[in-house]
Amino acid sequence: MSKQRRYGYFRCPDCNSHWESSHVYCYGFTPLYEQDCKSCDTSCLPYRVEKLICSVCKKHDCTCTKEDRKKRNIDPNKPHRSDLCHKCQSGDPC
Repeated sequence: MSKQRRYGYFRCPDCNSHWESSHVYCYGFTPLYEQDCKSCDTSCLPYRVEKLICSVCKKHDCTCTKEDRKKRNIDPNKPHRSDLCHKCQSGDPC
């Protein structure tokens, strides 16, 4: 089984901050890497993980072409926080 990118929901057990990330890598639905809470720096695994939904066709099992996916809207104001991501910090960047 290979690593699959998933969407995860996080809650920090120390400060109760909540966040979501589309950069959760799993075997099946078992998360492999933690993310650090940006409020208190506690390492956390997601409490819930689900399949990614395509931003073009809005389906879990996407059938969009490569060209369709290139046209999707990406929020440039919300980049991936590699400084909080244990996968990126391990030398295997997202």
